[in-house]
Amino acid sequence: MQALDNLDKEMKHVEFEFETAPDNETKLCKAIPDINSLFEEFHLRVNVLRTNPHMKNFFEKLYEIEKTVKSVIEILVDFAILQRNWLYLNGIFSRSEINKQLANEVKQFNNLDLVFKYTMKGIGAAPQVYKISHRDNFVNQLKKLNQDADNIKQGLAIFLEQKRAYFPRLYFISNEELIDVFGRADDVVTDLINGKPLAFLQNLFEGVEILKVNPSSRKIYAMCSKSGEQVPLITEIATAGVSPEVWLKNFEAVMQNSLRNEIFWTYYEMDQDLVKVPETHRDYSKFTATKASHERKVRGSFLRKWLKEWPSQCTYLA
Repeated sequence: MQALDNLDKEMKHVEFEFETAPDNETKLCKAIPDINSLFEEFHLRVNVLRTNPHMKNFFEKLYEIEKTVKSVIEILVDFAILQRNWLYLNGIFSRSEINKQLANEVKQFNNLDLVFKYTMKGIGAAPQVYKISHRDNFVNQLKKLNQDADNIKQGLAIFLEQKRAYFPRLYFISNEELIDVFGRADDVVTDLINGKPLAFLQNLFEGVEILKVNPSSRKIYAMCSKSGEQVPLITEIATAGVSPEVWLKNFEAVMQNSLRNEIFWTYYEMDQDLVKVPETHRDYSKFTATKASHERKVRGSFLRKWLKEWPSQCTYLA
């Protein structure tokens, strides 16, 4: 029957198209949803042909086509999931810094990676889509690989949760940002040395635009705001050989102490233009008094010098 032959030819004519993965080695299938939609259409045409009374003479061929189309549709669903999983995990485990901390997950991914690349080579050698239905136990293999990918992602989620438990501010950034920070920990510090603003840092510490890092010691010695104000840290923070969540938590503590120190000296310098009256007994209540007669004041040129010398936040609080 002509309609059945046309359907068979069209189905066998459909081929996968490929693109190169970010690793510049692996070939990935393009437009899988479009191919799936095309085979859904073939399935509808099979159902229409089944209603034709003359089709009983071509039942075996129709059955084979229907079986192939159904198999391809089922396989494409799991295959698309596997390809997305591989892309996501390969982007993570291609970074050596992450691999050092997730030995078990790395081993699992290496096995998945090997099978996936072998599968893609086979598909590339025979790109006709219908041929994937001829692979023995292919659906179960795909489901097993996707389950392995889910287990790897679960281990990764536990890893990220441990990092956030140590330094809760990490909840302010997404999993993707967090993975990027841990995946290129050394490069993050290098970016800071080069004066590059980092989006994740601004999400963790509002108002902090850049951290100043000593190129030789790789220690953080100051922080800068978006307006360019720089506040020195009272203690330098080591980053070399230190996990990001550790030096970020250390920075949080030192940042708070450094700002306290700046606020104190801002307040102290506030009345240096006034005549000093010797005190036999220090009255610390004056330091916190709110009465107008006890308020410290700055005036004229000294005010302008004082405002330029100290960070804005500190002068507001003083």
